[in-house]
Amino acid sequence: MRESHANKSVSFLMELIFVLFFFTIASAICVFVLGKAKDKNDIAADTRNALQYGENLIAQRNETAVLQQLQKETLYLDEDGNSVAEKAGYYRVVVAQKQPLKDGQMTLCELCIYRKDRELVRLPFLLEGGIRSEK
Repeated sequence: MRESHANKSVSFLMELIFVLFFFTIASAICVFVLGKAKDKNDIAADTRNALQYGENLIAQRNETAVLQQLQKETLYLDEDGNSVAEKAGYYRVVVAQKQPLKDGQMTLCELCIYRKDRELVRLPFLLEGGIRSEK
C-alpha cells in the first residue's frame, strides 16, 4: 500500500514539474513576442516620423535656411524634426546628388533618413544648386 502511495506522489510531482516547465516556456515565448512587437512598433513610428520630416524638408526646399541645409551632404534632426548639431541628432539625413549639376538647372537628388544606421526613408527630389561637398 505504501508503494502505490509513493508512486502516486512521484507521478503527481513529475506532472507538476512538467506543468511548471510548460508555463515557464510559454511565458518566455510571450515575452519574446511582445519584445519583438515593441521593436517593430518603434521602427514603424520612426519610419512614419522620418517620412514626414523628409517630406517637410523637401516641401520647404525653396526657403533659404532649408536650402542651405539640403546643400550639405549630411544633416541631423532631433526627435521633433528640428535641425541639431552634428552627430547629436536622433535622425541622420544624407542628401546625395544623382545627376551631374548643369549651369542654372535643378539636379536630381535623393534624401535618405537613417536611425541607428538603419535606412528608414529614401526620397528623390529636385534641388537647385546641387550638393556642396564639405570634404
